[in-house]
Amino acid sequence: VLLLFLILLIAWFNYINLVTSSTLQKSKEIGIRRIHGAKPYTLFVQRLFDSIITVFLATLVALTANQFLKPYFSEVIGQGTLLDLVNSNSLIYYFLLFLGLCITISAAYPTTILSSFKSVQLIKGNLKISKGTGVTKKVLVTSQYMVTIGLVFGALVVINQIRHIKTIETNVDLESVLVLNGPGIRGELGMEESISAFRTEVMSIAGVEGVATSNVVPGQRMDYEAALANPKIHGDEPNFIKRIFADEFFASVYDLEIVSGRFFSTEQNLPMESRPIVVNEAAALNLGYDPPSSIVGAQVEYWRVPIKVIGVVKDFRLESPDKPLEPMFFFPSYDTRHFSIKIS
Repeated sequence: VLLLFLILLIAWFNYINLVTSSTLQKSKEIGIRRIHGAKPYTLFVQRLFDSIITVFLATLVALTANQFLKPYFSEVIGQGTLLDLVNSNSLIYYFLLFLGLCITISAAYPTTILSSFKSVQLIKGNLKISKGTGVTKKVLVTSQYMVTIGLVFGALVVINQIRHIKTIETNVDLESVLVLNGPGIRGELGMEESISAFRTEVMSIAGVEGVATSNVVPGQRMDYEAALANPKIHGDEPNFIKRIFADEFFASVYDLEIVSGRFFSTEQNLPMESRPIVVNEAAALNLGYDPPSSIVGAQVEYWRVPIKVIGVVKDFRLESPDKPLEPMFFFPSYDTRHFSIKIS
């Protein structure tokens, strides 16, 4: 949004300079009109209509260019164009307000300059710009160059950031997974049969390789935590770690690398107190097991109740790349907040 505003600001400054220069070149015509009784407000109205027509034509050109350049723009940044990103009604209202202000000032500024001259001066072309007007023009031109230089450096920074993000290893497959938001029900009686029927129906679609359920998916903010501790290290102190409710298909759908042990098979069908967990490498280290693979088969405390660890997955990025890799663990459960569908 800031980038959009700065580009508009540069275009506006440039347009004001062009309109002012064009108006001064027509000084003789305007001088004759003033001799014949033309009032300053009629000149303002004319410039206003000229600005409206120019902005309208520029908008048509911009919208047309947006349609043609959208594929190339999306390929570079991995997102839609600015028109796709800016979809808030309030932002559109502010944009229209800014546009109206620009049109009004673009018409008023050159009209004000010409009004300071006498009709005879306009006809003779003897136009000496006042000191104040000259300073205003210099400020506009200087501001335009400063904003342009800032945009160039900003664009270089953004491009380097995008390239850096693309090189970060996420250790999770995001390209071939479609996520559907579910009803958000977990652990109800008969849910296994309903999810199984849904999975069978979806798997019958050509190109679908797997369906998993979970309370959170990679790329989403993770706010779910639970107490998971090693009494030998943490004692009675609470140790909260991010928790993911997932079924046995989650690891295969997202191509999670199993470092040691295994992922779930059908453990979500066991009684709650008998279910094991799977941790990531950071969680294993947090619980005092180095190397992380040594935690497989060990028992830790889940809400002060002993629970067995059956596997370790390689650390993967669940949230934004600017956040560090955090300890997390998987608890076997049917959770229909999200359905992740792997597509070949």
